[in-house]
Amino acid sequence: MPGDNQLNGAINVGLITNRNGKVGRKDLDDLYRFNLSGRSSLGVSLSKISKKAKVGVEVYRLKRPLEEVRANVGNIDFSQLDSSDRSTNFELIRSTKAGNPKGARIAINSLDSGDYVIRIRQSGKLDSKYRLSLVGALLPEDPIPTPDPIPTPDPTPIPDPIPTPDPTPTPNPTPTPIPDPGNSLATAYPIAFPFTTQNGSVNDGDQQDYYKFSVPSAGMGDYKFDLSGLAANANVEILDINGGVIKTTTTLGSQSESLLVPLDEGSYFARVFQGAPSAVSNYSLNMSLLTDGFTGSVAGGEPTASPLTPTATLGVLATNYVLDGAKNSKEDLFKIVVAPTERKFLNLELKGIAGGSLTGNLDVELFGADGFSPTPNTSILKSSRSGNSAEVFGGTLDEGTYYIRVKPGTVGTREGSEYSLAMSLNNRSGVPAITRDINYGKIQNFDDNGNPTTQTGNSSDAKLLTKVGGLAYFSANDGTDTALWKTDGTLKGTQKLKSFSDSPSNFTEANGFLYFTGNDGSTGTELWRSDGTASGTVLVKDLRTGSDGSSPASLTGAGGRLYFLAKALASGAEQFYRTNVAGTDIELVPLPPIDPLNPVYGVGNLAFYNNTLYFSAEQNAGNMGSSLGSGKELWTINNAGGASPGVPTMQDLRPSGSSAPSEFVVAANGNLYASASLSGSTFSLVKINGSSATSNASGVRNPKNFVAVGDTLYFSGTTTNAGTELWKLDTTNDQASLINVASDVSTFGTTSSNPRSLVAVGTSVYFFANASDGTGEGLWKVDSGSTNPTQVSIADMTIADITKRMGTSPDDLVAIGNTLYFSAGNDAKGRELWSYDTATTTMKLIDINTQADLATPGITFSSNPGRLTNIDGALYFIADNGLDGIELMSL
Repeated sequence: MPGDNQLNGAINVGLITNRNGKVGRKDLDDLYRFNLSGRSSLGVSLSKISKKAKVGVEVYRLKRPLEEVRANVGNIDFSQLDSSDRSTNFELIRSTKAGNPKGARIAINSLDSGDYVIRIRQSGKLDSKYRLSLVGALLPEDPIPTPDPIPTPDPTPIPDPIPTPDPTPTPNPTPTPIPDPGNSLATAYPIAFPFTTQNGSVNDGDQQDYYKFSVPSAGMGDYKFDLSGLAANANVEILDINGGVIKTTTTLGSQSESLLVPLDEGSYFARVFQGAPSAVSNYSLNMSLLTDGFTGSVAGGEPTASPLTPTATLGVLATNYVLDGAKNSKEDLFKIVVAPTERKFLNLELKGIAGGSLTGNLDVELFGADGFSPTPNTSILKSSRSGNSAEVFGGTLDEGTYYIRVKPGTVGTREGSEYSLAMSLNNRSGVPAITRDINYGKIQNFDDNGNPTTQTGNSSDAKLLTKVGGLAYFSANDGTDTALWKTDGTLKGTQKLKSFSDSPSNFTEANGFLYFTGNDGSTGTELWRSDGTASGTVLVKDLRTGSDGSSPASLTGAGGRLYFLAKALASGAEQFYRTNVAGTDIELVPLPPIDPLNPVYGVGNLAFYNNTLYFSAEQNAGNMGSSLGSGKELWTINNAGGASPGVPTMQDLRPSGSSAPSEFVVAANGNLYASASLSGSTFSLVKINGSSATSNASGVRNPKNFVAVGDTLYFSGTTTNAGTELWKLDTTNDQASLINVASDVSTFGTTSSNPRSLVAVGTSVYFFANASDGTGEGLWKVDSGSTNPTQVSIADMTIADITKRMGTSPDDLVAIGNTLYFSAGNDAKGRELWSYDTATTTMKLIDINTQADLATPGITFSSNPGRLTNIDGALYFIADNGLDGIELMSL
């Protein structure tokens, strides 16, 4: 149910309840709310939990009246509540461990009257169905003992009284009507300015009180009105001399009310009134003049910015107020500096005074000197949560001067609030840092008994990191929705571009644009592109109208165009498409049919080299017994990325059957190689010459993992005698040589080393392979001109214990200059980031998730770095540092 992970969307249930529900990766919580009118027993049962799912139950009592809590945190996802909001509003009564697939039970013998919340929480990554059952009953109240009667003594006889004559009756006087003071503008209580605290009460018989005051010219300014001491819901509003409302508070429950109002010279009214029928409450109304502690503004420029010096510990650096239409403080401007050559991680939190909620909607902006441009500047980073929510930032700042602007969230509504600005800056020079903590906040963790323990960060679930130009694009969820994001590695440069109903996918670069598939909730899954701006992230074309979408696939950039497959027809048949050079429209690729009923189909294995698109496709294979079929063969389109692409042409490499070419690669001398089947079912390395192909490296099956270094082509392949090993091909004479990793270090004969992740650094090739001597998979290299590989131990030179420094299951090998980066496991540190300097032969383990390594001996926690990507000489990847969840990081 939408919103059932928020208090305002919680399902209201009774003490006898059976309900089915579901939680998962995108819906972490389900909330149920119930009220106890008296002392009661309660039984909670969770059953029919999906296999392997991790689901638990928590029972909370509301510490404050329901309406007050709803007004404060009712629209915030329960998992997003910070520790102060949770402890202020909720008391954890009982919880169960999340992870028992057989179910969970809670039995509570006695609960006091009040409002309660049951939270069904998901602690794993699997969607899970469940059945919640509640049973409970009011407990009998202890009877009040009746005191023993007090004996009454016998009365003494009293003589009859002497009769008194009736007095002469006096007629009742006619009452004089007295106006009810304070109940209207005409009868408002007059008070002096500035007025002292006014005390009163509201109830059904006296629902409102008016006060009248006048502001002299010398008293003009920004004022705060506080309504406190409430036992029930009451509000305050300020009116002009004609009774027009200037501003009103609407906070629910008995929570104190505050509002900020700019006042000119003139007369005004303050009205205190019931916030709900039958609300009975005393109150205290106070008025105070606000003092502007910081006078900086964007209009005033850099000289007006107040310098702040954050430390490594999060702390409040400034308290003030801002107010739309204010006399004195329309906004505030602050300045922080990151020194040259430094790189720091910023945490910023804008909350109400003393860490409470803001009383009005405020926003925060972060920018450099470019932010003073009078035109709209997309490099300005904004935190603009709705309502009274705190505004937060977390991310990396490179050297430079930065400005922080605190301003009203809306203009023209006199929106404003007092605030406290807290920040911290931590040095991240030379170490991985989160570019921006997209899903800012913490999640409560529980021990095996269901008791709350530590807190970990919310995850944005960043994924699909892809380089386009000097930017990295990725998909992430900020706790509100899933969207396309971009980053340049800094907090200011990490921005949301476009929200989608599902995660965008198939990220592909073409002509300097990012192309991808996405569903915006109305068109179905279609082709989109982005130029790195929100306005430039657009739907290319709605190929298949309706909610189904055309589901584009096999996206391949070809110079100025994008080629892809899509199901635009109502039948769902897949067709071959491409964009125009401008990328603004889509056209069918004109594949010629042999006969009108049998066009080319089965397009796949798209590759673009030397302005030619190579792909495999079939014609008429299996058509009603037709003998015209060519099988799956090589097709080419010359000038594929240009304005006038050539006609698709088939190269029949195997006239007697299907060659099914794939793994296309072009060597430095321009020769085209591929994996193809020229006879039987064996795939071998072939060189393509026009419409024919010649087999190279005879006897080497299933070639793949190609990497070209000059005139030499390296690849993995399988032979009967050597197993799957590394090979190289001299493309000047097409002579192949075996680089047998396994036979060099063992006597296992045909045992395979299974080389993979080939990466060229200079004239050398590095790769992962298994030596098969019991040491496990390692990092290897082979130099140009050599067939003798050497092993590079995956070991951190700074760790003395050899049993704890060997890496396991290495992956994601990427080269940046002379340095290789990859992820691998470690006995002491878990799965972390590693680096190897090929010039100094220094190996280093970069421990990102250090938080839990200090906990229980023998238990390791991993950051699990993945999607390692070289973007303009910097390393970008996705990992979990143990504090902030799964986020995008850079080094």
